[in-house]
Amino acid sequence: MSDKKNLVGISWFRPEQWDTLRKISSEYGGFKETYEEWERSAASHYKKLKKLGFNVQKKYIDASKLHKWYEDSKTLIDNIHKEHAS
Repeated sequence: MSDKKNLVGISWFRPEQWDTLRKISSEYGGFKETYEEWERSAASHYKKLKKLGFNVQKKYIDASKLHKWYEDSKTLIDNIHKEHAS
């Protein structure tokens, strides 16, 4: 299989934006309590996908831009997170 076909993007967040991310997600959207907990879980998923042969790329998400997008689109972040987290 080609690398392009196996490309998987993972949303990644910076520790200094963690509180902002949790605040803009009503009911916290299933996000871990701390950045460190989330990072351990995300890193585990990243490694599993790599081991399965996927070309995995981290995409850093700016929490303030995510919040603006949320406000502009009125999309519930929690629902999107739940759909893509499973």
